[in-house]
Amino acid sequence: MTTREAKEALWLYRGPIDDADPKFQEALAYARHDPELTKWLQEQRTCFEAIRSKLRDIEPPRALAEKIISHKIIPFRHDLNRILQVAAAIVISASITAVSMKLWERKRNRLAQGQKLS
Repeated sequence: MTTREAKEALWLYRGPIDDADPKFQEALAYARHDPELTKWLQEQRTCFEAIRSKLRDIEPPRALAEKIISHKIIPFRHDLNRILQVAAAIVISASITAVSMKLWERKRNRLAQGQKLS
């Protein structure tokens, strides 16, 4: 791993949340042996934490969720052709499964009775 690759990997590093990820583990191990990269990582972590704390301080308006949901029309198309295609696929799948199970059961019964299979 190079310093550049480690920086690219660590650019998204969020601290203890990402410690178990092998991608970050390798980059962190590399950073422990590179003082310049360790300094860069510390600066990135400080900046990340500052942004994170600022974002946590922002309180959205109380009725924001309801306002978004009430203005969002969720379209639902009644495409009969598509519904029929899905229904046909289900019927065909169920039929194939039922026939396969019957044939398998017959074969198993013949084997259990000692009959010759053809």
